Amino acid sequence: MAYSEMGCDWNMAGYENKIMKSNDFICRYKSDNFAYWNCNYICREAFLSRQQARLLTYLQERKWLPVFRLIVLYETSHIHVQEYKKIFYICSETDSEEEIRESEENLKYLFQLGLLKVDFSIKNRLYMYHFLEQSDVFQTFYSKYKGIPDTRPVVERGAVMLSEVGKTAILIDVE
Repeated sequence: MAYSEMGCDWNMAGYENKIMKSNDFICRYKSDNFAYWNCNYICREAFLSRQQARLLTYLQERKWLPVFRLIVLYETSHIHVQEYKKIFYICSETDSEEEIRESEENLKYLFQLGLLKVDFSIKNRLYMYHFLEQSDVFQTFYSKYKGIPDTRPVVERGAVMLSEVGKTAILIDVE
């Protein structure tokens, strides 16, 4: 997976999937970061595997929901931040290098799609869409990390409002 940012005209809004190779897709979506110097929004690109593209397609089919619930997936000291907080992963002392790489890719993927929100202000918190709570993605993360010391899964709930359906999400309330 690769990550990039570029200036993007407002009319280029929304998701766009393109087949790059037989197994690779690219997703372009609008960031909630506004570039004031050229009146353009910043578009992000995420290169997806076929499996990830299928998940994105599944999520897009449900993009009519106006408000999504958020949960804190886990709150832990094991979140490691690298390169201006754009890349992060979670590990325990027992994780192998392969497991760490897998965790990093999974987290980067969800983060790039806007399905995972990160709050570095006071405590390291990861937010995930509530409607994914029963999904395989959530259950895998939950089962893997619930035994890590100093980790408290599902400690807080909130809501996000999409600025435009299927595009950017803004945290509007925390229970």
